[in-house]
Amino acid sequence: CSGMGYALRGEDGHTISPEQLLKVEQAKGRGYAISSNEELRMMVEVARETGIVLDPVYSGKAYCGLVKQVEENPEKWKGDVLFLHTGGMLGMYDKSADLLDILQEGPPRSRHLFRNPAASDE
Repeated sequence: CSGMGYALRGEDGHTISPEQLLKVEQAKGRGYAISSNEELRMMVEVARETGIVLDPVYSGKAYCGLVKQVEENPEKWKGDVLFLHTGGMLGMYDKSADLLDILQEGPPRSRHLFRNPAASDE
């Protein structure tokens, strides 16, 4: 869509370009299908708190990368943030033993992962 004149128009007539709406960030972590303990712990925490299961190959790494970026630079992510979960559940089988170890440790500490500190309370 970039540079092709596409835009979204809100109810107030304000237009938003795809470049303003979409941010694509790289979050490959240590590499394809290589999960860090931090990534696996975050996946477990998201599943416990929301019921949403992230896979360790794509969506788990992407979510972990997003959370890190929001924590490091909350002003860049001010406003509503939409994370697109694209599936990938087959990647869970390879990490089942690691995930089981983390699950057996008990509840994780709360990181307030689902709220941007720069977001207003409006």
